[in-house]
Amino acid sequence: MPWRPDLEIPGLGFAARCGRSFFRLREGPVEAERRIKQVMAEVLEVDPASIREGFQREEASSWDSMAHLRLVSALEETFGIRFTMREVGEMERFETIRRLVMERLPA
Repeated sequence: MPWRPDLEIPGLGFAARCGRSFFRLREGPVEAERRIKQVMAEVLEVDPASIREGFQREEASSWDSMAHLRLVSALEETFGIRFTMREVGEMERFETIRRLVMERLPA
């Protein structure tokens, strides 16, 4: 099935559903971290306050392989970035996800 920007996928945020990035480049690392937590919370169906240092895959019962792919897609769409397959496999902790996103954002 080809990708359709009008197709709504449960668990994905506004940017992913619309096929547009809503992250503004002028926003700093604090805002980027807040948005990472917001995307993770929405996709993984957890309280954003629970996403902190040490948060990992085992702490979210909904974080299965499909949720993982939705999370990667939502992050890519939100921030207008792309991850390698190796990086997708590494994304099992909040710290790793934050680092990978931040590495791709302009300084």
